[in-house]
Amino acid sequence: MKILYLDWNCYCGPDVYYAFMQMKNKGVTVIRRRFEPSEDRDNPAFRFAFSEDIKKHRPDVVFSMNYFPDVSKVCEAEQVRYMAWVYDEPQVALFNYTVINKCNIIFVFDSGVYRRFSSQGIATVHYMPLAAAPQRLLRTIGECEDSERWKSELSFVGSLYNEGHNYYDRIKESILPETRDFLEDLMKRQLQCFSGNFVEESLDDAVLSDMTRVLGLTPNHDGVETPAYLYGQYVINRKITSTERTEILSMLKEKYPVHHYSKTSELGPVEYFREMPLVFGNSKINLNITLRSIVCGVPLRCFDICGCGGFLLTDRRPDMDALFEPDKEAVSFESREELMDKVSYYLSHDAERQKIAENGLKRVQAEHTFDARLAEMMGYI
Repeated sequence: MKILYLDWNCYCGPDVYYAFMQMKNKGVTVIRRRFEPSEDRDNPAFRFAFSEDIKKHRPDVVFSMNYFPDVSKVCEAEQVRYMAWVYDEPQVALFNYTVINKCNIIFVFDSGVYRRFSSQGIATVHYMPLAAAPQRLLRTIGECEDSERWKSELSFVGSLYNEGHNYYDRIKESILPETRDFLEDLMKRQLQCFSGNFVEESLDDAVLSDMTRVLGLTPNHDGVETPAYLYGQYVINRKITSTERTEILSMLKEKYPVHHYSKTSELGPVEYFREMPLVFGNSKINLNITLRSIVCGVPLRCFDICGCGGFLLTDRRPDMDALFEPDKEAVSFESREELMDKVSYYLSHDAERQKIAENGLKRVQAEHTFDARLAEMMGYI
């Protein structure tokens, strides 16, 4: 089988490509093509060049991390399978009309997103959790000559969404007072609810019209996404996540030394491949606070933490319990009170914490690797 791999600057890319290369002894040939994603979903120049590449290489499958409508258009025309593994959420490209193309085999990591599409009779979208590359992660940790620099009681790697693309902060002074009051109350209620998300369904026409008046965000002409989806996921849920992460970190910092890594934190960001494993492998507790747009799925960060042999403390998502044994391989919380209690408990119970981290690593090594995921994906062809 010949696979044309679209190589672009995404977190999972090198690990996925390496996993494909490991399949050579199973008759898989991989051709690597540099790919530059564009916000333009209708690019005739790209489609022409890509069509020529397909004719030249004659692959059996085109593969990309995340879904790209123009790639699907070419694959449909050339009658080549297009396999996409979505690791971002929200992913508005999934609402493009091309998603139903017969060439598509699209995997999403959130079971709730899968059900949203399957309930509409869309058979091209499937559920596939994300994964980790424990061999690479552990090698990076083992080669570190200054592990003391990365040691911490409690760490969090992630944005506070307080930079320029926090759309709500950009529009809140310009929307009508009644719109702002409604949204502030909605966000407050959603913050108090750790299970499920009712933001999108709560946005009525008047609120959406007022936000559109200020921000100008509208559905794509070639998609079926609604204004409620766009504003709920890209504006309101992002602001809720910003507030939640800021408040939780502030609460924790009152009692514990917290190492926070992001573009806007004092420690700055960490590079994904060289530095992030050192944080996860040398922190007593690694905290995950999931983006509120992810209702059911387990983010990539959770697999990376466990793949580093790190202890994971995460807000609960429904898919988590099917992937890791609760309190044996990873630990979840469903309220801020429970979070504080578990931080206190596991910082004072070293042996139990370390055993959970070891079990989480074993589970990743046994079941949640990119090799295992790609082998399962190949079964769909």
